[in-house]
Amino acid sequence: MINTYHHYLEFGQYKGLSVKQIFQGTLNINNDLLTNYLTKILNEQKTDFLKFKEMEFIERFEFVKGAFHVIGEIHNSEKRLTQDNRVRFGNIQTKLANFINLHFNDNYLGILQDLRSFNKMQSEILPIGADPEYLVWCEHNIDEFKISNECKTQLEKLPISRFIGIQIMFVGEETYEYYPQCIIEYFKFNNTNL
Repeated sequence: MINTYHHYLEFGQYKGLSVKQIFQGTLNINNDLLTNYLTKILNEQKTDFLKFKEMEFIERFEFVKGAFHVIGEIHNSEKRLTQDNRVRFGNIQTKLANFINLHFNDNYLGILQDLRSFNKMQSEILPIGADPEYLVWCEHNIDEFKISNECKTQLEKLPISRFIGIQIMFVGEETYEYYPQCIIEYFKFNNTNL
């Protein structure tokens, strides 16, 4: 019986996180995790990105803390490579946000890897968004995993942070800032959460 929300799980997809971290999630998603994930989906999965026709001339994305730069392909291969000899895009904030956020919604047969599954492949699993439903699932499917009523009452008083995607903001000069987008709500343990 788990009597405190500071209990750490020793199994499953959240192994190493506390009951509270799983239940509540975080507003402060690890920037390195987010940057590594965006690097993967924007630079390594370029074929998915190229389906957005207007962006087929993007060579790559360069990331700096909390922002990225769009690097266009060479405009004229007969001229010297300079910033002026690259394709310029202007503000493609909406198209970038749409593509990135496809990875945070249910997608066709799970083909697109979401942040949660990317997080599981890292050396250390970090808190992302709240997943109290996982705790409910564990109670019903894992022998010996039960959360005391007192612990549930304490958890229900805490706001939870559901990670729903990335917000992109164009700041000029082919540069975009990105932020995790979360919604805050409360969760109650009851029979409807099965």
